[in-house]
Amino acid sequence: MDFIQNLKGLTISLAIIILIPLAVYWGSQYIAPGPTGSNPHYYSKEEIQKLKKSGTDIEDLKKQYDSKRNRNEQAYLIFSLVVGCLAILVGLIIRVSFLDFGLICAGVLTLLFGSWSYLSLMTDLMKFVVISAVLFGLIILSYRSFKR
Repeated sequence: MDFIQNLKGLTISLAIIILIPLAVYWGSQYIAPGPTGSNPHYYSKEEIQKLKKSGTDIEDLKKQYDSKRNRNEQAYLIFSLVVGCLAILVGLIIRVSFLDFGLICAGVLTLLFGSWSYLSLMTDLMKFVVISAVLFGLIILSYRSFKR
C-alpha cells in the first residue's frame, strides 16, 4: 500500500511541477498577448517591396511588433516572479508530503522560465538585481522554514 501511495504522491507532484509553469505562461498570454503574425524583422525582400507599394511603413511595423513582444515578456516575467515565489512560499509552509515538493519545484521552475524568457532584454544590472533578489528571497524563506 505504501508503494501505491508514494506513486500517487509522485504523480501529483509531477502534475503540479508541469501545470503551474504552463498556467503562468498562458495566463500571461491572456493578460498581455504577444505579437501575432510573422516577425517583420525577417520579411523577405519581396514581402518588403509589396508592403512598400501598399504604403505600409516597415519600420513602424517593426516598432509595433517589438513593443508588443516586450510588453508580453515583461508581463510573463512579473507573473512568473509573483506566482513562482508564492508557490515556493506555500510549499515551504505546508507540510503535506509530495504537495510541498511539487509546489517548491514548480515555483523554482516558474521563476527560471520567467526570468530566462526576459533575460535577453534586460541590462546586466537588471539581470543581477532580479537574480540576486530571487536568490536572496529563496535563502530567507528556506532558512525560516527549515529552522523550525
